[in-house]
Amino acid sequence: MMRCLAQARTTVVVVFSGRQLARVFFESVVLAKLTAKVWVASEDWAISRHISSVPGIWGIGTVLGVAIPQRRVPGLKEFEEAYVRADKGALAPCLRGSWCSSKQLCRECWASTAQKMPTLGAFSMGSAYNVYQAVYAVAHSLHQLLGCASGVCSRGWVYPWQLLEQIRKVNFLLHKDIVTFNDNGDPLSSYNIIAWDWSGPNWTFRVIGSSLWSPVWLDINTIKIRWHGKDNQNTCGFLQVPQSVCSRDCPEGHQRVIMGFHHCCFECVLCEAGTFLNKSGE
Repeated sequence: MMRCLAQARTTVVVVFSGRQLARVFFESVVLAKLTAKVWVASEDWAISRHISSVPGIWGIGTVLGVAIPQRRVPGLKEFEEAYVRADKGALAPCLRGSWCSSKQLCRECWASTAQKMPTLGAFSMGSAYNVYQAVYAVAHSLHQLLGCASGVCSRGWVYPWQLLEQIRKVNFLLHKDIVTFNDNGDPLSSYNIIAWDWSGPNWTFRVIGSSLWSPVWLDINTIKIRWHGKDNQNTCGFLQVPQSVCSRDCPEGHQRVIMGFHHCCFECVLCEAGTFLNKSGE
């Protein structure tokens, strides 16, 4: 894959991946010294420090992506901080930990396992809020299926297909966000368009635009994008958008010969003597 990317004449690469595989991918990109490209990030890794912490990744070029607007799950940060404090203490049942003060008492001793709680910096509040919304979506669906609106929920069976069908119909407000789905089952969420920023001593990202689903709207402030320069450094003064052209127009007396599956990628071959093209661009 690295060899194909190095040989490709295009400079824009879309990486639709989860953060775990994306880290392995970019470790290979750095080792292969693939630079001066524009990388388009999918939501899961666009603002993940798990990716931005890859050694040498600052030199790969410009990184743009989509990200869910940052939301906070009420009480989650405090809950995690208490959990980490308890996790760093002596091995003890969960009931003794200060993090159990939320009354969400677990019945097993997590501290006796080999797995350790990650640091707070490893958490993704955006992902946590997605789970938060999903739990509420399931709860609203069960509320309807079990007839809880009357004040007394039924004890009947609820099958997975019934729950899935009801989830598609939910439409409720959660902390000023409307939670609902389209006909394909996709959440109708708004997104931020982000760009990585290495201008300071540490990595960060800046929001350069946003999108809405109702009404359909997309806005990008291109002035906020710091394109990589000729020396592959992100500089505030470099405003020229990198070109990504698979093939340039053929000169007169040449014809296009398609290379591969994409009609926009071709070689220019000199026309044979005594032949001509009916129209340009063939």
